[in-house]
Amino acid sequence: MIISVNQADYLGDYRLQLRFDNGESGEVDLQDLIFKYPAAEPLRDKSCFQQFRLDEWSTVVWDCGFDVSPETLYERATGKQVGWLATPPKQATDFAGLLADSPSFKGDPLDIQQTMRNE
Repeated sequence: MIISVNQADYLGDYRLQLRFDNGESGEVDLQDLIFKYPAAEPLRDKSCFQQFRLDEWSTVVWDCGFDVSPETLYERATGKQVGWLATPPKQATDFAGLLADSPSFKGDPLDIQQTMRNE
């Protein structure tokens, strides 16, 4: 599921009220991000923080170049994970299992797993 921010309203301090393209909405407090990343330093001034906009990618951006992805905003606002981000990446040893399922594979997948673990 691709998430877009349809509307963002300033609530005070470092908080925004957001509405997403799937109809869900929620509030986010971005103070931790603003004080964590050097690129966001200008936004520590709340009058600058208020000067956000939605860009062509439907996320919240500021003129200093700082932005927060729509997926991060959605997870913070709703407490729900974005589906495609919640899927953990395949482990290298999973490759051996996928290879063993191939009809053209001739060999022992356990040998491949052991080799991958040792490298």
